Amino acid sequence: MINYEFSVWRGHAWPSGKMSQLLRIMKLTSLLLLWASLHLAAATKSQTVTLKVKKQPLPEVLASIKAQTGYLILYNDRYVNPQMLVSIDVNNQRLETVLDQLLSPRQLTYYIKDQTIAIRRPKTTSAQITRPMPVPEVQQPEVSGTVTDESGQPLEGVTVAVKNSRVATITDSNGNYRIPISKDGTTLVFTIVGFDAQEHRMGTRRVFDLRLKASLSDLDEVVVVGYGTTRKSDLTGSIASVKSEDLNIGMVQSADIGLRGKVAGVQVTQISGQPGAGTTIRIRGTNSIQGNNEPLYVVDGIPLSGGNNAEGLATGIDASTSGLTHISPSDIESIEILKDASATAIYGARGASGVVLITTKRGKEGASNVNFNVYTGMQQLDKKVELTSPEEWAIMWNEAAEYLNLPTRYDVNNLPARTDWQNEIYRKAPIQNYELMFSGGNEKMRYMLSSGYMDQKGIVVNSSFKRYSFRLNLDRKVSDRLNIGANFSVVGTNSNVAESANENATDAVGATLLASPTLSVKENGEYILYVDMDNKNPNPVSKLREYVNKDIRSRLLGNIFGELDIIPGLKAKVSFSMDVSNGKANFYAPKSTTVGKLNEGLARVGVVNTVYWNSTNTLTYTKEINDIHRLTVMGGVTWEKSVGESLSSTASGFVTDLLTFNNLGSATNLSTASGNPNMFSIHSYIGRANYSLLDRYLLTFTGRIDGSSRFGAENKYAVFPSLALGWRLSEEPFFQPLKATVNNLKLRVSHGVTGEQAIPSFRSLSSLTSSVIILGEDANAVGFYQTRLPNPNLKWERTRQTDLGIDVGFWNNRLSLVVDVYKKKTTDLLFAIDIPRTSGFQSALQNIGSIENKGLEVGVSAQLLSGKFSWDMTINNSFNRNKLLALSSGIQEIYNPTGGIISGDTKSQPTLLRVGMPLGILYGYVFDGAILDEAEAATIKQSRSAPGELKVKDIDGDGAITVADKTIIGNANPKYTGGWTNNFSYKGFGLMVLTHWSVGNNIYSLQHVMNTFMDRGYNMAKDFYLNRWTAENPNNHTPRSGHDARNYVDNSWHVFNGSFFRIKNITLSYDIPVNTLDIKFLRGLRAYLSADNVHTFTKYPGYNPEGSAFGNNSLAQGVDIGVYPNAKVFMLGLNVTF
Repeated sequence: MINYEFSVWRGHAWPSGKMSQLLRIMKLTSLLLLWASLHLAAATKSQTVTLKVKKQPLPEVLASIKAQTGYLILYNDRYVNPQMLVSIDVNNQRLETVLDQLLSPRQLTYYIKDQTIAIRRPKTTSAQITRPMPVPEVQQPEVSGTVTDESGQPLEGVTVAVKNSRVATITDSNGNYRIPISKDGTTLVFTIVGFDAQEHRMGTRRVFDLRLKASLSDLDEVVVVGYGTTRKSDLTGSIASVKSEDLNIGMVQSADIGLRGKVAGVQVTQISGQPGAGTTIRIRGTNSIQGNNEPLYVVDGIPLSGGNNAEGLATGIDASTSGLTHISPSDIESIEILKDASATAIYGARGASGVVLITTKRGKEGASNVNFNVYTGMQQLDKKVELTSPEEWAIMWNEAAEYLNLPTRYDVNNLPARTDWQNEIYRKAPIQNYELMFSGGNEKMRYMLSSGYMDQKGIVVNSSFKRYSFRLNLDRKVSDRLNIGANFSVVGTNSNVAESANENATDAVGATLLASPTLSVKENGEYILYVDMDNKNPNPVSKLREYVNKDIRSRLLGNIFGELDIIPGLKAKVSFSMDVSNGKANFYAPKSTTVGKLNEGLARVGVVNTVYWNSTNTLTYTKEINDIHRLTVMGGVTWEKSVGESLSSTASGFVTDLLTFNNLGSATNLSTASGNPNMFSIHSYIGRANYSLLDRYLLTFTGRIDGSSRFGAENKYAVFPSLALGWRLSEEPFFQPLKATVNNLKLRVSHGVTGEQAIPSFRSLSSLTSSVIILGEDANAVGFYQTRLPNPNLKWERTRQTDLGIDVGFWNNRLSLVVDVYKKKTTDLLFAIDIPRTSGFQSALQNIGSIENKGLEVGVSAQLLSGKFSWDMTINNSFNRNKLLALSSGIQEIYNPTGGIISGDTKSQPTLLRVGMPLGILYGYVFDGAILDEAEAATIKQSRSAPGELKVKDIDGDGAITVADKTIIGNANPKYTGGWTNNFSYKGFGLMVLTHWSVGNNIYSLQHVMNTFMDRGYNMAKDFYLNRWTAENPNNHTPRSGHDARNYVDNSWHVFNGSFFRIKNITLSYDIPVNTLDIKFLRGLRAYLSADNVHTFTKYPGYNPEGSAFGNNSLAQGVDIGVYPNAKVFMLGLNVTF
């Protein structure tokens, strides 16, 4: 029947025959008379509509449209009924646009006459919806194609309309459409709720495929939070989300690398280019001196037990690689980064440094999908470190030899060799990656099965990384109330490890930069043993080519879960997870190498095995009252335990090199053998309450009680609460006149406490170890002794954080702005401080001092152009200021807090902890050039004071150079960091450009220190040669060749500006129209070219301004000593969907 708000015949049989016709005529006549009488008043009503409903009956939504516009709406309740539930969110949109979104997906059409809207079902086929107009003839030209989302999944219900006409159709369940056009050059408009509308001129094309992009900001989007999900509009905490399509761009070996430059407040540093090496991630600064500053990683609800469970193996790879290294990036659906206390407090004792939630892909209902992605490419060294040529080196050596009275002299025109050692160890290296994914399902069962293989050769000879991955995610709907599921993944990695710098400059990459260019790699067919005059720098080429250095790891992640709807609104979830990891590090130095020759073959083996399990049980209750109150309460309990062990052994003195590390029993000297158990457990209670009033006023309370076995009996348990408030001003009645411009405005404030407990196990207890005691010539005994003092008072580090945030969306979120200001204070810092030697020990782990971090984060996303040519942009910038507020009572500074790891034989200790200063300050003498002449030399009191010698400033003015003249000479912390991503698309082509930057940080280059030791015969830094003092050029600022390089080496001459701007990735792609290929079952085909690490603009002379010789050690950041460089990569890829 005809209806304009409701049907009086609803629920009753419609009269038939002549009575039916008479009633229709009467009803229609009465409605037309009513329309005529109200015409004048209705004419003043608005013809734009604002709606925000979710799963509401279509008749009620139409009634709301009538109330806003004054238009009569006529329809038959056989076609429009309360069982039709719709969701729509529009603000001041044209009436026709709103009706298209509501009616087209339901195969309904309409026409508007004056101020009456008539809705009806078209008489044409179900695949075509046309408003009243002549039915197109079969002979008319047609356009057909497939519409998918950005990941290649078909989109059903997309409205495809001919612009400036009433011809429209919708896509079917496979995303296919077919629409008649009247002439060449017709423009088609593609629209669907939740995606950006696109217009495309067809020209003479008759097949057109399209990928629609999700709207920049959909406030109804579901965001993953700790132990649950929530609407994006209801968020009160600071959470950033990175989707799969933004993560898997170009060559992404691991997802942590894919995060670089994407999120404000998240600093991702690729400290080594070694294949398989991880990154350092800092979320809102450094919270701890000696604890873990890496975030907690949670994969599908499983907290990873450690970033790298092969920790401690002598592999050359940084032992603290991130938790994302062992996850194939193509398996990831999204990554949520929890930054403030409101978001992280649910993880309590492990949330102080932020939390990274990884959600993997799952099957979807509908047709099965098969996706295959492959890329292959070539890697090369981005740039060389500038060193002296053989002739330049010989000139400098002769100058030093004359100054120091050394015997050796070189004929510059007749040198014994001309070796470019960097050419000897670097190469062009291939990379290849293959990924295959199956997904699909139905109402009862959904699945996702994937496998992957990656093979990356390193740009340093004999280095490589292979990864094998397999994942299976299952979801089963047992009944309307019970759902169960499982997630399983297995990843194996196999690395050939190049020895890169790790605590000294004699590892392979650093040693290469020290090797004399006048020495040959081999003499008489055998590798020379040393590449310097002092016989302290072993041949790096023989090490790289001859060492056997294997790193083999495997990891199994498993999770099973069940969800039961107990009563409406109350859901129980039970899950059990396991994380089983194994690592082996095998090393052998044959007799053809320096180390092997000295030890008659040297072997090391190490094994680490860890089993972690987690049981989580939660109850969640959700209640919505009259669209006014919305309450979600979650509570639960978790149990976690980790048990691990490590074994290692070193042996030397082998008769043959044939068995390498495979038979330590054949060695004549088994020098060390040790084992170490490791275990901890955590018992926790968790809870969270979210409350929304009128969809405007938001409140979130989160709490967790953690108990950890790592602490003393009196401090095992701690409480970590947080409170957050939100106010959606854009939903207030007084704000409605502004919503056409500012469609979203939300203020957020949060405060809470999180903790840190990542210290080695058993530190609250004493420990014993064994030792062999020699009692006589043939009498030995084994004894035990205490290795550390117990500290039963150890307790949690606690971080209090306050966050103020604002979220703004302009012009229906075409422009979005997110700003956060935060302040964090960490107290009870865990640190091993020196204690009196009379105790029998050097140090003890204690709770001391506090650290503060405060900063500003700004993120902007914009849809600058849309239509045939589109341009989307995101940009972010972050400022963080770190300060050490206090140390132990009476202590204002701790010199060399790294414990000497940087010392070697350079006498260089450039690190310092000082109250009132940030972590990462560089400490030393202020370089003041070279001593000009004899007159100036007579006024200077230092170890050497001859013309041309290095000169440092007398800071305290006492006339002598002493340790009292040391001062702050740099800061490893950047002033600000950021990233900028641009996406362009045109007619199937896509171009992505990713850049990121770091500004204001300093680097202390120990490599540069060693490249000024002329008296050892090391190669020299190019800037040293060009600017050195000579008798002919006494005004040059750099010291002379042969100067006293061993004293005052921790000086600002070796401190460089580490700022950089990097073009990280450029990817050009093309979506090939699959319908033109006439290949059955082919649904999507994309080809792409990509360049990674394209160019880095920096003044730093080393390989990488992000390189760190000491991994993620918070006390030695900004110290470089020949770290394995990042590679520049060029590759070609293909993505196919069936």
